Amino acid sequence: MVSKKCYLAFLLVILLVLAGCKPTPKVATVTQKKDLTKNITQDDRVNSSALLAAVPKQYTSSFQARTTSVSIDANVVIPQLSYIPMAELAQTSITESEKAKWLQVLSQGKTLYYPRAEQDWSKSEIEQKIVQLKSGANSDLYLADPNAYAQSIKGQVKHLEQLYQTAPTAGRRRVIKDAAQVSSLEANVDLGKKQPAYIRMDGTDNIFYINSDNGTGAFGMISPVSAGTQGGTTISESAAQKKAENLVSKMGFTDFAVNGVGLIPFDEKGTDANIPTYEKLPKCYMFFFTRTIDGLQETYVDPTYTNMFIADNYADLWQPETIGVAVNDSGVVLLQYDNQPAKSKTVSKGVTIKPFTEIMNIFKQQIDLQGAWQDKEDPSVVSRSVTIRKIELGGMRIISKGKQGEYLYIPVWSFFGDVTSYHAKGQGDLGQQDAKGGTTSRELFQCVLTINALDGSVIDRARGY
Repeated sequence: MVSKKCYLAFLLVILLVLAGCKPTPKVATVTQKKDLTKNITQDDRVNSSALLAAVPKQYTSSFQARTTSVSIDANVVIPQLSYIPMAELAQTSITESEKAKWLQVLSQGKTLYYPRAEQDWSKSEIEQKIVQLKSGANSDLYLADPNAYAQSIKGQVKHLEQLYQTAPTAGRRRVIKDAAQVSSLEANVDLGKKQPAYIRMDGTDNIFYINSDNGTGAFGMISPVSAGTQGGTTISESAAQKKAENLVSKMGFTDFAVNGVGLIPFDEKGTDANIPTYEKLPKCYMFFFTRTIDGLQETYVDPTYTNMFIADNYADLWQPETIGVAVNDSGVVLLQYDNQPAKSKTVSKGVTIKPFTEIMNIFKQQIDLQGAWQDKEDPSVVSRSVTIRKIELGGMRIISKGKQGEYLYIPVWSFFGDVTSYHAKGQGDLGQQDAKGGTTSRELFQCVLTINALDGSVIDRARGY
């Protein structure tokens, strides 16, 4: 059986990528890092229509790059622009009026109250918790050994029974006043489901909202839409996207658009305990929105593979602003907004970008040297196979050297795909290897290489330059 605790855990995978952004070497070597900002041409109004028109909609190729076997069968995504912009970005903060609007929309205008402590529970609520605890719902131990499970919950049951003795007949609620003025907030609101909806806003302006009777979704387990929702959602992808877009628009995020969509495990019916495999778990749609700056949309990349702790960065890494919205038949069940908003200043309305053919030549030279493998430093890996499924020209914010808190927004080519690493015989995690000694280490939205569209240098997303 699939453990609910297991598949609902975030996959916190850290990339230890040592290579940074470097000029493309003519030979198979890695040079010292240079200041990327010195290489950028700030042309004021270069028309890229001809270059973009020459980019194919589908690109196929296969080649061997030293120890890496590469197969490309990719959709190529380009912006509908004639002029490719570049901008300067600086972090800004959410205003109280914006917070008030978000809370108004997410709460549907209903009263917010603080999450209830156990002393606020009513007698009937405590009775329900005792019954649910004794039922062994979603417990692998209960399925394996009911007697052992009964012994393990004795302390919890006793505590609930003691609470029951002094519990009020009606549950208590503490209403939140002036919620928008609170820097960090946790709140509940009743929106018609058995469980109250939950809203959290922290001191860095991030938002987390969930309105579900069961489950929280597993962000780290994203499947392609082609895998099917397995009964978790019956509405179409387009209908679900309209629901997500409607909520994002109501909240005032007018310059955001969908840049990626997948499926995450999300089971409001509570049937997942009887599902034998991850593939069969009920799922819902997950839409990823990113900001459009000067007409160029930022490319969404799964942040769980980005190393946030590299000590020698020029400045703090600033991840893209991302709004993740999960939708099932009941509507929006989850929303998460990450990272501070940006204020922008246009540097160039039309920069010079390199031809797609030149970008692909750089990719072929660099994929083995600077591919973003999660097991890059694993000495047991003897070879890899890479399948590229999407190539996208979009925006990325990079660190400006010597300018703490200031960033450049530039066009980059991002290569998304699957990676299988092959280990020496008898080495690596043997429990995860297939019959050929391979371990698939990438899923949806994992970017294996990022190339600066302006100068052809490789950008290390873990460093932000």
